Amino acid sequence: MLEKFSRSIANACEEHGLQVAELQAQTRKKLKAILPKTGTSVNNPVDLGLASVFEVDLYGRAAMCVGLDPGVDALIFQGRGATPELDIKYATLLVEAQQKIRKPFLVISLGGLYLEQQSVDALIKAGIPVYPSAERAIWAYANLNRYGEKQFHG
Repeated sequence: MLEKFSRSIANACEEHGLQVAELQAQTRKKLKAILPKTGTSVNNPVDLGLASVFEVDLYGRAAMCVGLDPGVDALIFQGRGATPELDIKYATLLVEAQQKIRKPFLVISLGGLYLEQQSVDALIKAGIPVYPSAERAIWAYANLNRYGEKQFHG
């Protein structure tokens, strides 16, 4: 699943003139310290593994690590909690991390990973958009990025 999702993100980024950031060694080291040893990846795109649906705090901690990397301009998340309660916690942790990091967060809710409506509402209320696909998320971010460049750099 990650490979397909990673390819989808990478292809959408390339198509829209964006680059997937290479994480600094220090960021990867911090991720290695918090992620399970198997079924995960500390390279970008980061994979928190299947355990993350039960241990949603991994999203908040990984967001803090990746979000503080100076080469990262925005973060895209595809995930959820295994239960409605964990799903709401997932959304809450993303909101808290985004408020600390102050970089754009985009959330993808697709396939078997649909978010609870309460989670979607909390994310949107916090200014974190939720998209039905990676392609739509990248398209929106790329267009907003281009608009910002035109506004500030003519």
